[in-house]
Amino acid sequence: MRHRAPARAPVSAHSRRGRRVAAGRRLGKALSMSTENAQWFYCLRHHRVEPFEGCKAADRLGPYPSVAEAEGALEKVAQRNENWDNDPRWNDDDNGADDER
Repeated sequence: MRHRAPARAPVSAHSRRGRRVAAGRRLGKALSMSTENAQWFYCLRHHRVEPFEGCKAADRLGPYPSVAEAEGALEKVAQRNENWDNDPRWNDDDNGADDER
């Protein structure tokens, strides 16, 4: 009786040795796929754009509709923070003037 080798599981984000495949290769494959409904994320851990199948959500900003918008995520965050810091509705420097109504 001949024994058959067990079927191998598909190799996705890990190589056969269990190491992570370089994200650049994954991103390259993702870029070549249709981007019609793609979602892109900026990874705060690796400082690069990733497709949906990237790092965990706690380490990412997004989703963004394009790679270009995801690449500008940190600039967008900085601009929003600047706007909020200068918004008079959220400015705490008024020494409690609204507390005496």
